[in-house]
Amino acid sequence: VVGSADALGRWQPDGGLNLHTEPRTYPQWSGSVRLRTGVKVEYKFVKVLPDKSVQWEDGPNRELMPRQNGPAEPHPLRFGQ
Repeated sequence: VVGSADALGRWQPDGGLNLHTEPRTYPQWSGSVRLRTGVKVEYKFVKVLPDKSVQWEDGPNRELMPRQNGPAEPHPLRFGQ
């Protein structure tokens, strides 16, 4: 996950949030990050391919407004949707 926040690499894929999965949860991937509350974050999913090239998802940037009352509710998102 790459985005506008420092914790998401400031749009640089090599500094973004790496997601992980396990055999029992695949194809779901997950990760966690601390973001400043009250500051809108824009982000996109990217795939870093074996040859180190980067595939960005199409469409507009996704947006998230971190809240002050604890962690965000998990919600499923899909690459490109």
